[in-house]
Amino acid sequence: MLDVSNIETHYGNIQALKGISIEVPKGDMVSVLGANGSGKSTLLRTIVGLIGPSRGAIRFEGKNIHGMKPHKVVRLGISLVPENRELFPDLTVHENLLMGAFTRSGKVGPKEIEEIFRYFPILEERRRQQARTLSGGEQQMLAIARALMSKPRLLLLDEPSLGLAPLMVEEIYRIIRMILTQGTTILLVEQNANLALSVARFGYVFENGRVSVFGPSEELLQNEHVKQAYLGK
Repeated sequence: MLDVSNIETHYGNIQALKGISIEVPKGDMVSVLGANGSGKSTLLRTIVGLIGPSRGAIRFEGKNIHGMKPHKVVRLGISLVPENRELFPDLTVHENLLMGAFTRSGKVGPKEIEEIFRYFPILEERRRQQARTLSGGEQQMLAIARALMSKPRLLLLDEPSLGLAPLMVEEIYRIIRMILTQGTTILLVEQNANLALSVARFGYVFENGRVSVFGPSEELLQNEHVKQAYLGK
């Protein structure tokens, strides 16, 4: 579904991605691991067009999306849940969900909102609350729910467990698994390597803007470098 080939991305004179190549098969979940500053979030921002790559190619379902504007990328079927959620804090839960469907044509029906609430029942209870009043876990749920409102075929998740209590992380990942079983392909960026490799079938490890190791998750869990650097073993 997604083919990223030899991507190089810069922030001014600083090169953040140095020839990154990854593939995401349709209907699968792929994880990207690595320390802070390794290029994980930059990859997602490059895919959706928030940063323009200086070299390489990005293809989604065979279509070249290199350099495409973010709103056009969303219309194609890719949606990003950014790190730190980036909600509209003064809008209500319901209004944030409507904003998620902004690039779509046609009116959002009440049944669509109800479908979202089946994933996130707590958001139905909070639907009239401002996003700023939600807990961290509830805000993460809302960020994912807002992304789903664009009807993505590929969902990009940037550090969904960041700053959350263990029980809330467990709930968030239960929902992510549900989304996957409903047919949405997922590219997951996550610092918690144990967690990421337990849910994804395939993984890439980033170090200093490059892919250092990649392979099936069960192989990465047994890789000595990955165990020492990221699994605390």
